[in-house]
Amino acid sequence: NNQDITIESGLPNYTLSLDPSSVTECNDGSVQTTVEVGSFMAFADRVTVILLNKPPGSVVNFVPAIVVPGNTSTLTISNLGGLLGTYNPTVRGTSTTGNQDEIFTITLNDIAEAPVLDSPFDGEVNVDLRPTLAWETVSNATSYDYQVSLNTSFNPILYSGTVTNNNILINTLLDNATTYYWR
Repeated sequence: NNQDITIESGLPNYTLSLDPSSVTECNDGSVQTTVEVGSFMAFADRVTVILLNKPPGSVVNFVPAIVVPGNTSTLTISNLGGLLGTYNPTVRGTSTTGNQDEIFTITLNDIAEAPVLDSPFDGEVNVDLRPTLAWETVSNATSYDYQVSLNTSFNPILYSGTVTNNNILINTLLDNATTYYWR
C-alpha cells in the first residue's frame, strides 16, 4: 500500500465500559452491572458516574459515585418490582475532558410460575435412593432451580442446583427410611 497516512497522537482521556452491558432476567426487583473506568495516556482525573433515563420509579446507586481511572463502580438499580419489558438507561461519565455515555440494556421478564412436580410425587414411599427429580416444563423457562432438604423450611438445603432440562438425577445415595422434601 503506498497511501500516505498521518498518525496524530491523542490527548489523555478516560474510557467507560459496562460489564455486563445488558441483562435479561426474571424481575426480582434489582439489576447490577460494573462500570469500568479506564485511563488513556495516563489520564488520572476523577470521573463522576450518573444514570440518565432510569426505569420509572427505580432507585439508582453507584458505589462509588466518583471513580479514579483504572477502577470500577458497581451500579445497582433497585425498586424494579412490577416493571416488565426493555429499558435502556444511559450510564454517563463526566470528567475534565467531557462526558462519555454507555447504554445499559435491561430486559425484565415476568417471574414464571413454579413447575408442577411430577416425580417422586408427594408422599411417595420406596423411592430409589438415587432418585430422578422430574417436573413439568414451564413455557419460556430457560433454566430450573431445584432443592432437596430434610424439612419443609428447606433449612438446611442438602442438594441444590440449576439445570436447563426438566429433571435431575440426585447422584448421591440418600439415606434409607428418611423423609426428604424437594422443590
